[in-house]
Amino acid sequence: MRAPNAQIAFDPFHVVKLANEAVHDVRRTEARIRPGSTEAEVLKRSRWSLLKAPENLLPLEKVKLAAVAALNARVFRSYLRCSPTTMTRAARNPPSPPPLQPTRSTG
Repeated sequence: MRAPNAQIAFDPFHVVKLANEAVHDVRRTEARIRPGSTEAEVLKRSRWSLLKAPENLLPLEKVKLAAVAALNARVFRSYLRCSPTTMTRAARNPPSPPPLQPTRSTG
């Protein structure tokens, strides 16, 4: 091991980026499974609402998000788990890593 005291760091920007990609993938997959349905149309028109933090949603975006919540629990759950607010908070307060075990050198 080259840097035994190195720590893994997560910056909030990249954590939110990965979370948004995950929500987008779930939304896109769910829309593709149901082509031509009302649910697919709602999901297609809700992309930007799902990428924003709940506290930054405009009234129309809140309506779109409510429609997603009513029609597709899987997409809405992924939004709740991966919302920018949740991910930023997680990046700022990551869980503590397990303590490092001393290594023995064989010589």
